[in-house]
Order: sequence, then structure tokens, then C-alpha cells
Amino acid sequence: MSLRRIAAAQAGFRPGDPDAKAQAPIDAAQGADSAQPTRVLSLPQPDVLARVKAAWREDRKPANVTLASEGSTVRVYTIAYGREANESALEAVAQASGGKAFTGDPKRIESVYRSIWSPF
Repeated sequence: MSLRRIAAAQAGFRPGDPDAKAQAPIDAAQGADSAQPTRVLSLPQPDVLARVKAAWREDRKPANVTLASEGSTVRVYTIAYGREANESALEAVAQASGGKAFTGDPKRIESVYRSIWSPF
């Protein structure tokens, strides 16, 4: 098992691979059923994501996002959508955190999500 997967398991995350067995602390002693989930949801279709994005743009409010980390690394992966996306700001956030910046479009979104989750 890779160091990233070990670290993710120790932080309480299930493996990204649905065939991989969950590790402690995801166990009965912590009240978790390691056999779950029995159904893994697939990635949404690109047209669904496009509609969600459109609805979000209509309803969104300005927001400031602050990430705080104490003693651990939080990697941020960004996905720039549309002409309004500030790609340089998203790239800076991703680089500063050790993550990666992506430019997304509905035709590539599934491969973008797979790229993000593949290290886990």
C-alpha cells in the first residue's frame, strides 16, 4: 500500500478504489461497517455537471475560503470552468498546497476527477 493510501486511511478516508478493503479507523470498534458502501456511485454525466454549474452560478454568493491545517498537509486540487475562472489564482492555490490545477470542460471532466483521485 502506498504511503498516500496509508495516510488517507489513518485520517479516516475510505480507499478510492471500491475493491480495496477499508483500513482502521474504519472498523467496527469505531462504529463503522467496513463492508459498506455496497453501492458505489459513478461520476455524474458531463451534462449533469454543466446544469449544476449553471444553477450554482445563478444562486451563488461571494465567498472567501480559508484553509487551515495544523500538523498535516491539505492538498487542494482546483478545476477552472468557464471564461470567468481565474486560472492563475486557482493555479497558485493548487501549487501552494502541493495539489494540481486543472482546466475542466464537460468532455474531460471524468478524466479530471480520475486524475485527482488516482493517487488515493
